[in-house]
Amino acid sequence: MAARDLIIVFENPVTGHMSMRIPSWKSAKLTELESTHGVGETADQAFLEYIQGRNVPDGVTSFLVPLADVQALENISDDFPAFRDAWHVDGSGNLSVNWTEARALHLAAIREVRNAELDKLDITFMRAVEAGDAGAQSTVAAEKQTLRDIPATFSLDSHSDAAALKAAWPAELPARE
Repeated sequence: MAARDLIIVFENPVTGHMSMRIPSWKSAKLTELESTHGVGETADQAFLEYIQGRNVPDGVTSFLVPLADVQALENISDDFPAFRDAWHVDGSGNLSVNWTEARALHLAAIREVRNAELDKLDITFMRAVEAGDAGAQSTVAAEKQTLRDIPATFSLDSHSDAAALKAAWPAELPARE
């Protein structure tokens, strides 16, 4: 495989997620390497090694993987950018989606929307308190409890592909845009 079809991936020690470095093949450094190695695969490979040396943290193993492998992950993630934080590279350079992490990331997005809905209900509840409307207070309290229960009652465990996980959304929350 040609060097220009490869990108650099590694497990980022700070975030724990896969990081990518995609070389810019219009770099002045590549031009410099071509003057010493000649134009072609040797200079391209030297350029990849240069990029690895500059962009991969010391002590971290990196891999040269086909860009097509990353594009396959992108297709799996299909316009659901949060999944990118669940991408991983194993010790052999194989790329995958960690579905446990993907589900946790999706649940975090659900919680964010749920929390905004709880904030809105706080206002409604306070207005009911000010008005002395015990029935409205009770109704809002029940709605808030339903929202609080979502993380415990809404299971994502059976979802192990991007389309199913993306489609999973609690009916108690507003539809996503």
